Amino acid sequence: MILKTANLSRNYGPIKALNQLNLQVNQGEILGLLGPNGSGKTTTLALVLGILHRTDGNYEWFEGRYNNPLINIGSILENPNFYGYMSGWDNMQIIQKIRNVKEGKLQELSELVGLKDRIHSRVKTYSLGMKQRLAIACSLIGDPEVLIFDEPTNGLDPQGIADIRNLILQIAGMNKTIIMASHILSEVEKICTHTAILNKGKLIASGPVSSILQSGNTFVISSSSHELLAQKISEMPGFRNMEKSENQLTVNFKEGVLAENINTFCLNNGIVLSGLVKKSYSLEDAFLKLLSEQK
Repeated sequence: MILKTANLSRNYGPIKALNQLNLQVNQGEILGLLGPNGSGKTTTLALVLGILHRTDGNYEWFEGRYNNPLINIGSILENPNFYGYMSGWDNMQIIQKIRNVKEGKLQELSELVGLKDRIHSRVKTYSLGMKQRLAIACSLIGDPEVLIFDEPTNGLDPQGIADIRNLILQIAGMNKTIIMASHILSEVEKICTHTAILNKGKLIASGPVSSILQSGNTFVISSSSHELLAQKISEMPGFRNMEKSENQLTVNFKEGVLAENINTFCLNNGIVLSGLVKKSYSLEDAFLKLLSEQK
């Protein structure tokens, strides 16, 4: 186990920025922290990095194996700041000294993040994407076991986002555990193995991304007997709600209702279906569904 929180909380006066968070991150996972603005994502990262003091609860890194666990963690919080008049190389050397690392493998890291040809240029000449890649290189100095990224693709163009995505996946393949906060749901879906969804400081869902995507039980159903289908399907056991369009129904059922149950029910009511497809959920669909259930 890499990280465990137990009822971790942070208050700002009467405002509960984080409310009794219970979360576990295991070796090799890529965890995506999701939530609307103000949901507690950045607060969570700041707490477990010791930047903020907790109001209540606890957290533990590496099951208590290290006296100073932060030595084994590299992080980027919000927008990285560098000395613009200095080169990327010089900035990396500063981080190496701060982290008290004798062998930082700076050349190897600059090549890894694609800055080999520009690492000796002044940072003020870097694009936003290059600065982000430099920040990732700096987070890797000292070969930490865990990396924490807060909005690593914030402000980047589509090509820059793709570059950072591929870089994070490459780093994950180096036996790293990664925790990242992001509001770009499609990127979390492509990158992360697990997710934790926060809303108003509370954890509302967590687990493998695949299980979150399967959280819905919605079918798209069509028949030439459209009106009869709409009438009868609402009487079916397990029916929750539906949306009507001109040629089809999108119907949400309770968990456990299968396509064969729907087909049998319709045939028993004299309805022949021309279409019956279980709707596949994107992470955005699941995210919005979970948030709507909190209202």
